[in-house]
Amino acid sequence: MHAPRKRIRREPNDPPHEEHRLRRDLSEYRLGSIVSLRLQNFMAYEDQTIFPGPNFNVIMGPNGSGKSALLCALSLGLGGTEKSLPRFSKIKDFIRSVPHERTHATRAFIETTLVTGNPGHTPELTRICRHFDVENKTKYTINGRSVPKVQVKELATRLHIHPDNLCQFLPQEKLHELALSTPKQLLQDTMRTLLAPEVLASYNELVTCQQRVAHARVAITHHTEEVERLRKLNQAIVRIVETFRQREQHERAIAELEMKRPWLLWEEARQQTRAAEQALRESCEEYDRIKADLAPRQRRLVAADKEAKGAQAVALRAHQAVQRRAQGLVCAREAVEDQANELQVALRELAGLQRQKDKRKQEIAALRKRVQQSARQITEYSAQLEAMHPEAIAAEVRERQAEMRAAERDLDDVRMKMDQTSEGIRPLQDQLNQMRNVRARLLATLRPRGQSDVAKVYELIQRNRDQFQQPVLGPLILEIRIPNPAHRPFLEAILGENTLRTFVPQCQQDKNTLWRLLEGKRLKATIVYLDSRDMQPIQHPCPIEQLRAYGATCYLDQAMECSEHVRQVLSNLSSPEKVVIAEDRLLERSEAFFRETPITRVCTPSRIIAHRRSRYDS
Repeated sequence: MHAPRKRIRREPNDPPHEEHRLRRDLSEYRLGSIVSLRLQNFMAYEDQTIFPGPNFNVIMGPNGSGKSALLCALSLGLGGTEKSLPRFSKIKDFIRSVPHERTHATRAFIETTLVTGNPGHTPELTRICRHFDVENKTKYTINGRSVPKVQVKELATRLHIHPDNLCQFLPQEKLHELALSTPKQLLQDTMRTLLAPEVLASYNELVTCQQRVAHARVAITHHTEEVERLRKLNQAIVRIVETFRQREQHERAIAELEMKRPWLLWEEARQQTRAAEQALRESCEEYDRIKADLAPRQRRLVAADKEAKGAQAVALRAHQAVQRRAQGLVCAREAVEDQANELQVALRELAGLQRQKDKRKQEIAALRKRVQQSARQITEYSAQLEAMHPEAIAAEVRERQAEMRAAERDLDDVRMKMDQTSEGIRPLQDQLNQMRNVRARLLATLRPRGQSDVAKVYELIQRNRDQFQQPVLGPLILEIRIPNPAHRPFLEAILGENTLRTFVPQCQQDKNTLWRLLEGKRLKATIVYLDSRDMQPIQHPCPIEQLRAYGATCYLDQAMECSEHVRQVLSNLSSPEKVVIAEDRLLERSEAFFRETPITRVCTPSRIIAHRRSRYDS
């Protein structure tokens, strides 16, 4: 059995006789006209050459006769793509294949002869040939010279041939695409078919200019609106500047009045001083007159003082009683100093001391009344001395003198105790003012962050603190103290601003009172109530001693100072007892640390690490 003979593909190097004849008479053809079309192993054509005339424009035939194949050949032969022909997706599918033949063609080519040249010159014939095989390999030649596909498409474009343009090449499979095309797309495809490239470029440039004009109009409108906005803003600024100038004038007037105020106060004080001096002179004159009147009686009283030794025992007992009371006051002062670290206790002690001070003032006033009463009694008794018996007079004088001396001593002791109490109150007041200043600075930090409502809620609670059964804790930023400044950023990062601005009432009645005060005021605040029955001991994931080998120093809740109630609330909100503060050397063993310990969050001086655990971790 002989092997089948291989077909030898022949590329026509020499034009046939018909082509010779056409070369002699090309004046009837327009540039870009098809002179001949040769198909070899293309779809239904084995080897066929077609010579359309200069007036050829219609192909007729029954279905399956190869009309669409000619259109496909023209599109593919002039640089068209397979995608523009939905019949086949690959170039190898266009190779002729006959089912009953033993061998099938492995190569095919399309040769298209066109009229080319420049207007006004002698036209020429150009042969464009496309070779392709079953491996989807394609080769283009122009007049027998291998060229890239781009050069073929450029030549077709110069001749106004656009294989991918539906207005020029319209396969029957793409009729629906043409029907769905917009008028703008149809206009662009038609112009691309009919107009010269430079005219089409001018049209595209004109469209671009129109788009730029539209964008410029939009920009002008935007700039006009911006100018109007800036004009209104400028007017508002002018009004603000005018208001600021008026404020400066008022401030200057206030400053002048403030400068005059000390002078007015001094003038008022000077007049009061003159009046007091005049009253003092009158009192001194009255005193001298009374003293001169009482001089004889005083001499008799001095003589009677020698007989008043019996009254000394009474005075001694009174002095011992006063000393016992002074010791009681000293003990009370020590108790106040021991409890001065707590603000609420200090306030209550301060109020108690203030009441004691008022009571002492009342005692002083009472003693003064007693002294004045004794002086009046002495005056009255002086008038009765003449009628009384000398012994009775002496006893009465001794009794009254003892009472006067006891009253004076009590008065001196009370004054001394008041001075000591004032000295004891002063450190408490200084510490209280310092704590208030710290709270004021912390509240001031909330206002620039958009947390002015928190400061207003705090002031509202302070104004109405008499309505609460227990002190309302909060905001929590005021209740927490961090001794180590390096740990403060960790607290802010872990707890967050929402937690730090939380208020905590300590009983259900205080919670209802706080809600009643906030009702209708439109103040944003976070309120957390924790019943004392729900409070549980705070537990750490593991002892801190087991973590020190990795560089851990302490837990976050151990780095802050606060009350137990606040600590419980923080545990429920952010769980600081599960966050570890460590040194940077822990970062070198972070994987082993998270793998071998139950800790998931670590704070170091350089970074904060949060490790997520999966249920599938072994």
